[in-house]
Amino acid sequence: MNQTLEQYLRCYYSENQTEWADRLSQAEFVVNNSLHHALRMSPFEILYGFNPEIHAVPARDELHEGEVLAATERARTMRDTDATLRERWKKAQETQVQNQDNRQKPITYNVGDLVLLSTKNLRLAVPKKKMGARFVGPFRIRDAIGS
Repeated sequence: MNQTLEQYLRCYYSENQTEWADRLSQAEFVVNNSLHHALRMSPFEILYGFNPEIHAVPARDELHEGEVLAATERARTMRDTDATLRERWKKAQETQVQNQDNRQKPITYNVGDLVLLSTKNLRLAVPKKKMGARFVGPFRIRDAIGS
């Protein structure tokens, strides 16, 4: 679960690493509201019997008496962020499935192939390496050394 949450945060916050702690509760909500393949249910569905939703009620620009502009803006931001996170979360899950399938096959590299380079031993210009990109590239292979 920690790896899944880490990948989720990396997908969304790798560009702007200063906000991740403020938005951790949103990440927790999306993870708990997502289908877990082993359980075939979401944690929310197991605990509460249903999946809570952020309803897409259109935010209005006009204010009525007693309404707070900051609350309206926060609701709009949450809906926009939720849509973005759901899209990226789905892509992360698809990538995990694809990577698992690829791990089952032996990999061969040829001159001219495009490959990604692991950042494990690279110095990156990011505040926290853990939240930075795990791979960079693609790079074209010039010379093949070994198999």
